[in-house]
Amino acid sequence: MESTAIVTDSTSDLPIKLAVERNINIVPLSVMFEGKKYIDDGKSLPLKEFYRRLKNSDKMPLAAQPSPGEFMSTYQKLLKSHKNIISIHISRKFSGTYNSAVIARKQLPEASIEVMDSETVHMSCGFLAMEASRMASEGLEFDEIIKKLQDFKKKLGAYFCPLTLDNLIKGGRMNNLQGFFAN
Repeated sequence: MESTAIVTDSTSDLPIKLAVERNINIVPLSVMFEGKKYIDDGKSLPLKEFYRRLKNSDKMPLAAQPSPGEFMSTYQKLLKSHKNIISIHISRKFSGTYNSAVIARKQLPEASIEVMDSETVHMSCGFLAMEASRMASEGLEFDEIIKKLQDFKKKLGAYFCPLTLDNLIKGGRMNNLQGFFAN
């Protein structure tokens, strides 16, 4: 039985090929776009197509977190071959994904599962998952990986520099007047 499995969500922006190579399990969010639901798995709505549609749409798509059941299913599958799970997710400030993972963990009280709030988004979360994967593959103990990830997390930073403010306006994060002056 392997020691530690790594789980993250699709907001980590890890390419599928890299996740497979690194044994990182991805629980996808879903996206409602133009009245249709897509699973954020890189297949049902390829990224190039998503951005093409986003550019031409008047409304922002809505994201939906995975359910606790989706996490529980992933955890149960992994616990058949692993002693421990480290599950790293988008900041709880931006999504309920972390909370869904915590609810799933509580449904498996006998299991050794650490659910971690990355306190960030996108590839910064992916970097945490990659680092956890590296340490697990090197045979570090579960508690040691968690401690080192907490230290690594303190060193991460992310900057948000949009090319345009159009999507912030469409999504309601900024009104038209603010967008006009900011542009």
